[in-house]
Amino acid sequence: PETLFQMGSITKTFTSTIIFKLIDENKLNLNEKVGQFLPQYPKWKNISIANLLHHTSGIYNYTSGSYLDTLMKKSPGKYHVLSDLADVAYKQKDNFKSGTKYNYSNTDYILLGMIIEHVSHESMDKVFNDYFKQYDLKNTFYSPHGLSSEMNHRIAHGYNRDGTFDFNSDVTYISTSYWQSAGAIISTPEDIVKWLDELFNGKILSQKSLKEMTKIISEQNLKLI
Repeated sequence: PETLFQMGSITKTFTSTIIFKLIDENKLNLNEKVGQFLPQYPKWKNISIANLLHHTSGIYNYTSGSYLDTLMKKSPGKYHVLSDLADVAYKQKDNFKSGTKYNYSNTDYILLGMIIEHVSHESMDKVFNDYFKQYDLKNTFYSPHGLSSEMNHRIAHGYNRDGTFDFNSDVTYISTSYWQSAGAIISTPEDIVKWLDELFNGKILSQKSLKEMTKIISEQNLKLI
């Protein structure tokens, strides 16, 4: 229970929670558009925060294809800011018009991270780590700049199986900045259980936001259940 694990896409539940905390503070709403916060991406200007949360944006998933694999092989320890990752997707053709289909895209949660930075006027590092302190998650870390020596001693190692690196090679120390607000959190099972208990028991978000956050979207017709 005290071993550190790379949480991967469980990070997205933290990112979406912070989005809804900003909504509770009247600093955001679900219908606001990417263009209001990130004008540097004009072709995405009419995509809503709700589209990003629900993976109905139509935006290319920056972890698809070979580009990111090639980049990781060349520079596994390189630090990437959020915009580096969004820029990868922006160069690609969108998959479909926003709001018309469902398609899982890590880029959606990179953009949500950038919106959090814009609204809070803080880096994702500070936003996340302040959040962990607030909820006494002492073994949860957002560490895109690298692992501390203490974390190195406690982290479960991961091994490559998908062909990006040599089969079964240790990939524990690849820079988590390749995933940022879509997948860079490191935590323990104990902390995650504690946090989920507080989240789903209404200790973090308003009941209205929690209800909205936990709606399920149909992949067939995009209706919220």
